[in-house]
Amino acid sequence: MQLFPTGFCTAGFDIFPYPFFREDEYYDLMAEQWHIVQPDKMTYACETEAETYKKQYDAFMDYLKESLKNDLKSGKYQDYKIANAKGELCGVADVGTIYFDSPEVGIILKEEYRGKGYGYEIMIEFAKRVKNCLGAKKLIWRTEQNNLAGICLALRLGGREAFWVDNFRCFEI
Repeated sequence: MQLFPTGFCTAGFDIFPYPFFREDEYYDLMAEQWHIVQPDKMTYACETEAETYKKQYDAFMDYLKESLKNDLKSGKYQDYKIANAKGELCGVADVGTIYFDSPEVGIILKEEYRGKGYGYEIMIEFAKRVKNCLGAKKLIWRTEQNNLAGICLALRLGGREAFWVDNFRCFEI
């Protein structure tokens, strides 16, 4: 699913296909988003505790790398790197048709880029391009039930809550 092979620019950011399985920075961003304890950012009471967290984190990262690599190979999922003018990773936008008939879109921004309207500006253009490329009338926006920023963004994008999957609220946009 290579929708925008050369990428595009919007809201002062470059958006282009992202070979996520080659950059550890992506996994740090995912761990931050999913609130996974990152061993290198913690202090420990004892060496045993450090080893335990490191093993849990490594196991999660192995799972994440393998599952996302399989999704990419299937052609049903694609990540797009969001970079600033210096080429630094600011976040990731994604599109996939793994779980639903309609394409699912999402965005994760690094903490310093959140709450400034960047996600909204990027997703307006990203969603428009996905709809045009795939001929989709609607997209699915899935967010955790307690992710207030994700819910607000879905509503701001004109989304309406359509259904729940486990602890995720799903909006049609």
